[in-house]
Amino acid sequence: MRSSKSVSTILNMRYALSIIFVVAFTSQIFSSDWKVLYDGKNLDAFEFAENSWFIDGEGAIACRMKEIKTKKGMRKVGLGNIWVKGDYSDFELTLEYKMSEGTNSGVFYRSDPKNSTQGGLEVQLMDNAGFQKTHGKKDDRKLNGTFYDAKAATSDPS
Repeated sequence: MRSSKSVSTILNMRYALSIIFVVAFTSQIFSSDWKVLYDGKNLDAFEFAENSWFIDGEGAIACRMKEIKTKKGMRKVGLGNIWVKGDYSDFELTLEYKMSEGTNSGVFYRSDPKNSTQGGLEVQLMDNAGFQKTHGKKDDRKLNGTFYDAKAATSDPS
């Protein structure tokens, strides 16, 4: 388990139909030097299951999807999480994202990769209208841009 001062940024794809991230991660490590973790060219700074994440033709990090059967029919899900290698105490995260209709995902930080949902904090990334159309109304503290289940967003970041 990582220390409480560490950060593992996990882009959780458990419920995502499709999501592509253009990510510019930066971290300040006990000095004025910045470390860019993603420059659009390789995924060397990240850990993820083999063949689950790739760089698309526009330089965005994308997750491969698979179809699964559920009680409500077939749906697509991502092939796993992606997280930053190493431990960081202070950091700034900047990212741009786009999602397909119905996507439910998030950015986890200060998380335990073995239990990111219960072992860390999350900023929710969700297609509010699309997800709620098929899954029902969500609490305002669980919509896009919220600190998941803790604080509702003050604006609609989408």
